Amino acid sequence: QTIYEYQELVERLHNSLRRFCIPVVFSTSPQSTAAMLPILLYFDALRPGIPARVLQENGKRTLF
Repeated sequence: QTIYEYQELVERLHNSLRRFCIPVVFSTSPQSTAAMLPILLYFDALRPGIPARVLQENGKRTLF
């Protein structure tokens, strides 16, 4: 995949996860979404029944 396609995938995952998360708690940026891409691909496959999980990364609390 090209870098553009990769960025597009990250943006799509980030935006789709935001729809199924509590926006106030979901504080990650698309850049940090890229760092968690393997985990996000797993959750993306579970849509729309994403389990409620709290991931701790770099001091940020992210609710999935």
